Amino acid sequence: LTYAVSLLPKTNQVIQWTNSFIERETTPISASSSGTFYRGDYNKLDVNNVVNINQNQSLLMGVDIENEQGATTYSSQTSQSSVGGYAQYHWINPVLSTQLSARYEENSNYSSDPIQTYNVSMFRNIPLINVQATGTLKTGFRVPTLYEESNKSADLAPETSKTYEVSLAKTIQQAVVK
Repeated sequence: LTYAVSLLPKTNQVIQWTNSFIERETTPISASSSGTFYRGDYNKLDVNNVVNINQNQSLLMGVDIENEQGATTYSSQTSQSSVGGYAQYHWINPVLSTQLSARYEENSNYSSDPIQTYNVSMFRNIPLINVQATGTLKTGFRVPTLYEESNKSADLAPETSKTYEVSLAKTIQQAVVK
C-alpha cells in the first residue's frame, strides 16, 4: 500500500506500508527425520520526503520501521525489529554529478551500536561517445531473517560489505542487427 502526496511546492511525500505472511514446510531428509514448519509475518512502514532544491539538486530524507515475527515447529515465537533513518543528496552537474547517501539504523537483535552505512557516487556523461562513466564507493549491512535463523544447520551472523565500483554505460536507441 503506497500513498503519495505533494503537500508543499517542490516536495513529494510518500508513505508506504508492506506486509508479508510466510508459511514454509521443509521435507524430511530421511525416513528417520521429520520436517519442520515455519510461520512468519513481516511489516514495514516507510515514510520519505523528496525536496527539489532546484532543477539540478534534490534531497530525499526518510524513516522506516520494520518488524518481523516467526516461529517453527521446534521453537517459540521470536521477533526482531529495526528503526532506520536515511538521507540522499543528488546533484546533476555538467562536469561531474554526485549522489551522496547515508543510513543510520538500530536493530533489536544485533549490535548495541547503531548501524551506519553510506554511498558516494560520481558520474559523468562523456559527450563525444555518449557514454556515462560512474564511480561508486558504498557500505552495506544485512541481518539474517528469522526464517534463515530458524535453519539450525547454519550459524548465521550479520553481514557487512564494502563495494568499489567503476562502470561505463552506453545506451543505443535505434540499433539495427543484421
